[in-house]
Amino acid sequence: MKSFGLEIFSGRKAIFLLMAAVFVFSLLAVNNSLDTGDAWSYLVGAKAIALGQGYTDISNPFSPPLFHYPPAFSAVLAGAFLLFGESYFLAKLVSLIFATLSIGLIYFLLEERFGKNTLLITAAISLNLLFLWYSTMILSEAMFLFVSLSAILFFEKNYSVKIKESEKNINKNKKLKGIGGIKWIDEFKFPVIFAILLAFTFFTRSIGITLAIAAIIFLAMKKSWKFLGIVAVIFILLLTPWFYRNEIVYASVEKLSPLKTFFLIDTGYPELGTITAVDFIFRLGGNAYFYFFSSIPETLFSPLDAAGWFIQNPLLEIFGIAISLIFLYGLFSALRKKIGLIEIYTIVYLLMMLSWGYHDPGAVDRFLYPVLPFIFLYFVQGISILLENFKKQIKPLTPEKALAYFLILIIAVSLASDVYYIGSLEERQNKTEWGNFLTAADYIDKNIPQDAVIIANFDKAVYLLTGNKTYGMNFSSEEELGQLLDKCGAKYILLTDFPEPEDAVLFWEFRYEKVFEIQGSETILFKLKEAN
Repeated sequence: MKSFGLEIFSGRKAIFLLMAAVFVFSLLAVNNSLDTGDAWSYLVGAKAIALGQGYTDISNPFSPPLFHYPPAFSAVLAGAFLLFGESYFLAKLVSLIFATLSIGLIYFLLEERFGKNTLLITAAISLNLLFLWYSTMILSEAMFLFVSLSAILFFEKNYSVKIKESEKNINKNKKLKGIGGIKWIDEFKFPVIFAILLAFTFFTRSIGITLAIAAIIFLAMKKSWKFLGIVAVIFILLLTPWFYRNEIVYASVEKLSPLKTFFLIDTGYPELGTITAVDFIFRLGGNAYFYFFSSIPETLFSPLDAAGWFIQNPLLEIFGIAISLIFLYGLFSALRKKIGLIEIYTIVYLLMMLSWGYHDPGAVDRFLYPVLPFIFLYFVQGISILLENFKKQIKPLTPEKALAYFLILIIAVSLASDVYYIGSLEERQNKTEWGNFLTAADYIDKNIPQDAVIIANFDKAVYLLTGNKTYGMNFSSEEELGQLLDKCGAKYILLTDFPEPEDAVLFWEFRYEKVFEIQGSETILFKLKEAN
């Protein structure tokens, strides 16, 4: 960046200034409000661990084990709560700290590829709307990014030098036997540490299995059989207790493992059954259209999403696919030069997303967060190659300067999106439906006995806000409701505005009476009618 007269901000020292700036800026999006969705499961798991009750769903009166989400993020939150006290602000701050540390890892991973422009590329990634959005929420995305980048950086810095040297030493040292001694530890510590990091990625998010698969493919391509064997054995040993707990110890508990979920027609409706080969082909096509025509372009250039709401123009789709094509051009250009762990991981991860039965239709795609640095990496590489090919046409600018100006434009656009996101955050967090739910939860907290069990749409959220044990609405008929009442002994039902209740309220009123209602909404608290 010397050509811009910004020598003071060049080099590795500048990355710490960038990290500090992003952290302070992102703090504007951190508050003490309860996030929605998956955040509830992480918080319930954290409370259970902090209370010494294991990784269980203590919001449920039967405290069943938690299966769907691996425990690492909840365990970290539990540690933070024990040290500093429980708060949603603290939980969001934990995510932001992981995201901020990830910025430094991104810089060191990209440094060798981009030289002077590395800081600008890192700034473009760390100020991206997707990065800001999920770096300040009570979700495991930021922690997963940090752990996975740590594993990749450790591998990239050590494999080509120390691991190859270790394998040569092992082959030369015919007397090396057993597993004891300093010599053995020195030879095998790098694959062991890498295997531990891979396992940690999985225990943060199940999608971490894609990094393990990528590592296995890479090591097999390099014929590093000793390293591959050590990594595979340690990785399997570390994961075995988790699978033993889930599949053997709690085999009688009805649950959907990630593997079972993968084969569902619709992850939101397990009752629809599993996919056929034809279903899978259509899934691949539909997901490919979503990711390459919409999600990836909007992630790289956030105003596309907003433009789509106001401008129904095929030119937007053309612009979107052009962005995706540049990303793919950069990725395949990198593959022609060198097939590294990052390239394989990006491909394996995207293939998993194309195969999955659900994609995130929200304003930003959380499923792309773990590979956001690499999507940017190959997009920028594609731009760099195009600028190099057209360097005569862009004179007097050099390709390097033209890329710097392009990145500054991306940063400016991202900042505009970030400012709008932060400015509208409070309004979105207090939208009518959620506001009604919070009002009802406040009523329960002040007026309903602490030991009363409540059936609710958002069962875990009710527990977090009131302390009352809850049970989800896992029924579709009056008969199933009666069975559920007998099972959990619920005295109350909280009906909220969402999801749509359809005609369920008709049979609820048969056994329940209204004790609280927000006029003009479908937020109603029912109490079981006393027997005559």
